[in-house]
Amino acid sequence: MTTFSDATFLLLVTLVKIVVILVVLLTAIAYVTWLERKVIAHIQSRWGPYRVGPFGLLQPMADGIKFLFKEDIMPVDADRIIYLLAPFLAFSLAFLSFAVVPFGTSFQVGGHTISLQVTNLDVGLLFIFAVTSLGVYSIALAGWSSNSK
Repeated sequence: MTTFSDATFLLLVTLVKIVVILVVLLTAIAYVTWLERKVIAHIQSRWGPYRVGPFGLLQPMADGIKFLFKEDIMPVDADRIIYLLAPFLAFSLAFLSFAVVPFGTSFQVGGHTISLQVTNLDVGLLFIFAVTSLGVYSIALAGWSSNSK
């Protein structure tokens, strides 16, 4: 029977924490958007999303599939690499701020203490301010890379 070294175990636990946080946040964002569309439809005396699944609950999944297969339009004179990396930069910086958020207390697994946050920084709030303030650059890079007047 092979055992994990401490570094391998720590890396595996960190990757699992990152995946769980991303899945939970992206699912929550999808269904908050669904709820927003339902409330706006109710305000405007419309049905809102209701065709995909019961009560329209599969609408976020249908929107995601549509997004994956949608045609990508790029300006002719755009700097291709920066134009494609700008949205990824905005996404990664927004979700990187959740790395220092503690989601609960720590617990023990096989003699290892696992905290419910990706990393423990003493300057966590300062890290969140710094990372989220860098997100503005992704908007500027997207506009600049399109080479539009």
